[in-house]
Amino acid sequence: NLSMNNINGSLPSFLADFQYLSD
Repeated sequence: NLSMNNINGSLPSFLADFQYLSD
């Protein structure tokens, strides 16, 4: 997911994904 978000370049999505992994 992090890679996908990186491709999109969406910081909000990146943070959301990070939180998802953290959860």
